[in-house]
Amino acid sequence: MVCWASLLNQAALKAALSQTDETWREWLNNKLTEKQPVMYVEFGTQTDISVEQIQEIVKGLELSNTCFLWVTRQNVIEHLAGLEDRVKNRALIVKEWVDQNEVLNLKSIKGFLSHCGWNSILESICAKVPILALPFMAE
Repeated sequence: MVCWASLLNQAALKAALSQTDETWREWLNNKLTEKQPVMYVEFGTQTDISVEQIQEIVKGLELSNTCFLWVTRQNVIEHLAGLEDRVKNRALIVKEWVDQNEVLNLKSIKGFLSHCGWNSILESICAKVPILALPFMAE
């Protein structure tokens, strides 16, 4: 038996996610057109990052002058005060879920700053994207 309410909820979620997807996809496609390589930054859903670690990552990304797409969670966002304004021409911070495999397979992605979770490692290897490893837990 088909649960229509469940299908409608899934359709609404898919529509909302596809709208979010368009923002980062368009941004990454523009970077490819501009011939600007992009570092993908993502630390998984279970990684516990301290405020000090977040601040050091922010400093490193700012000083690198590298274009980057940072996909992060709400508890990290509150510690990124002013970062979006300071790097708005070369970075995009996404606060929602993205299809990591799809991101890694886009031609504008030239590196992956990762916590080194197994899925991230496998997806990065398959996409032939070099990993800048920053393990936090048991990785």
